[in-house]
Amino acid sequence: MIVASVDDTYCVNLRNENFLIRFAFHLKNLLVRLEHHIEITNLQFSGIKNDYPLIYAISVHISNIIYKFSGYVLPEDEIAYIALHVGVLMDENKALRDKVNAIIICPNYYSLGQKISKKLSSIYSENLLISNVLTSIRNDTDLYGVDLILSTEPIDTSIPIRHYILNPFVTETDIRNIFTIVDDIKSNKIKNIIRDKIMYFFHEDLFFTDKKFKNDVEAIETMCDIMISHQYVDTSYKEEIYAHEKISPSSYGNITIPHPLNNKAKSSVIAVSLNPEPISWGINQVNLVFMLSLKEEDRDLFSDIFEFITQILKDEHIFKKIMSIKTYDEFINSLVSFY
Repeated sequence: MIVASVDDTYCVNLRNENFLIRFAFHLKNLLVRLEHHIEITNLQFSGIKNDYPLIYAISVHISNIIYKFSGYVLPEDEIAYIALHVGVLMDENKALRDKVNAIIICPNYYSLGQKISKKLSSIYSENLLISNVLTSIRNDTDLYGVDLILSTEPIDTSIPIRHYILNPFVTETDIRNIFTIVDDIKSNKIKNIIRDKIMYFFHEDLFFTDKKFKNDVEAIETMCDIMISHQYVDTSYKEEIYAHEKISPSSYGNITIPHPLNNKAKSSVIAVSLNPEPISWGINQVNLVFMLSLKEEDRDLFSDIFEFITQILKDEHIFKKIMSIKTYDEFINSLVSFY
């Protein structure tokens, strides 16, 4: 149930045998602690929540499933322990997902291509996945998902995939150049996704700089009512936001990203409020509110959007720039410029 729900809501795959065994033991001990009212103290709680907000948000979702199953409301220290388990697996999955997928083309010398593959795989083990070694690219060659073509001879420039011509015996120059290309491809992957989606998620009528909210309740009431009145979300949206906040406030440092516990909303939008005077939200004082709504078909974008928001705002220069913004156009132009 937990694995399927996390996949359905966040498009995060927890189906890993080692993880499932470890997590099953953790859940067994967790239920024993809850049944006997044994409290724990997780000294890493605030650091986990603020430094890894996406992992923490998924852990809040899991805690809600446990509540529905057992009737126990998990304290935030227990949610943080769940986050430790989820975080280890997500780091492994992210490392694999973020690798640049490359193929090697080495005409007439397949064995040499294999040697090149072995050498490059050992050098770029953390960033490069060599998925195939070919002697040529034909019309029927499957290039779906390929980010980079490494070839010992010139290739057809009409192929719309980044390519690099390397020495058959891989020189130090090749190694440096490939490092640069791989880093560039990795950084551009998420940039392209976000850049394409900025105008899709953000709307001028959901951008606020003049709402002097005193606390989280006032912000939730006002922003939800506007989203409902503009028919971006249905009337149950506010209830779902409060359900999430009841389990654990959605504030991470000086930002907050309130969102429902499922991604089955009427439309995919992000309402934004910039607040020079901080709002009390849980134990934090927040200046930026990003209220998120996602349709089920856009759930695969949740991780990218969530990480985009939290990562750019960890940069103090970007944070100050956003806080000085007065208009929607300035805001959109700034988001685009960051990428």
